[in-house]
Amino acid sequence: MLLNAAAICIFLVCVLIAGTCGGILYFKYCQRKLWNEYYALLKIKFSLVAELIAAVREIYFYETDALRVLTGCVGAFIAAKTPAEAVSADARAQAALNNLEKLLNEKYPSVRDSDGYIYIKTKIMKTDEKIGFASKFYDESVTKLNAFINTVPFGLVAGIFNIRAKTMIKKEIK
Repeated sequence: MLLNAAAICIFLVCVLIAGTCGGILYFKYCQRKLWNEYYALLKIKFSLVAELIAAVREIYFYETDALRVLTGCVGAFIAAKTPAEAVSADARAQAALNNLEKLLNEKYPSVRDSDGYIYIKTKIMKTDEKIGFASKFYDESVTKLNAFINTVPFGLVAGIFNIRAKTMIKKEIK
């Protein structure tokens, strides 16, 4: 009888460990998958930013500083090694795009009203909306993963698999 109780306890501990491992690895997988989706959208946005720079090339010689900043943001995104660097490059690019929009409104309305600029700007805005939703889903998965890591059985397993708490993006949806 005592042997059966010990066997049942060992079995239950094994089930608990297996369930804990499966749960933590599942949340880690979901978090990584959602990050990859977010990053893919950032790649699309930055390719559109490069197209936008080409679309406004007629003002290039007059407004080199504004376009140089935007080009630098594209370079920073390409060189990004961590998620924080990619998110930072996106934030700087958004500020540079806003400055370019202001500049075009003030000095170059013909460029701003050109079909090529409007088309690319619309695609960037739609991509930004998708990025906002992707960041929301990523942040939700990070919140769940971090909550699991901070609980007793999951935290032990996370430590074994070297799974650490992640930081959230916190990008606003426009």
